[in-house]
Amino acid sequence: AESPSKSYRQSKTNQWETWDTEVIPRLVPLWTRMFFETKGWRDVYKLPLPQRNAATCACKGHVIHKVSAVYFTEIKDIVIDICACTPAADQLLEVGLFPCAPVRLSVAVDVRVLDMVRRLFLRVAPNNTAYTEAYEEFLDELGFSL
Repeated sequence: AESPSKSYRQSKTNQWETWDTEVIPRLVPLWTRMFFETKGWRDVYKLPLPQRNAATCACKGHVIHKVSAVYFTEIKDIVIDICACTPAADQLLEVGLFPCAPVRLSVAVDVRVLDMVRRLFLRVAPNNTAYTEAYEEFLDELGFSL
C-alpha cells in the first residue's frame, strides 16, 4: 500500500500540473480582459454573480457546486453551475474571484483581497508600517485616499 505522505505528495503534484498546464494558461486572457473592463478591478463589485444553467449551453454533465467567496467584508456562499464549456475557475474570475483549487474547489477569494495580500507580502517586514503602506497603495489604486 502507498504511504499517506506519498499519496498526498502525488495529489499536490497533480494539482500543480493542472494549474500550470490547464487553468493558468486558460485564465490569463480572461484575467487581462477583466482587469481592463473593471478598471484595474476597481469596478469588480458591479459584476453580477454567475447565472449559468443547463439551459444556457449544450454540455452534458452539469454540476451545481457551492463555493465560499471571501471578500474584504464578508464570506458569502455562492452557487455555480459547472460544465465542460464553463469551468468553475473561469466563472469565478468573471466576477472577480480567484479559485483556491483548479478542480474541486470550495473557496474563492476576491482578487482585490489577493492583491492586498500580495502588496503586504512584498513589504516583507512583519510590522504595522508594512501593512499600512500596502493598504494605502492598494486603496490609492482603487481611487480612494486616506
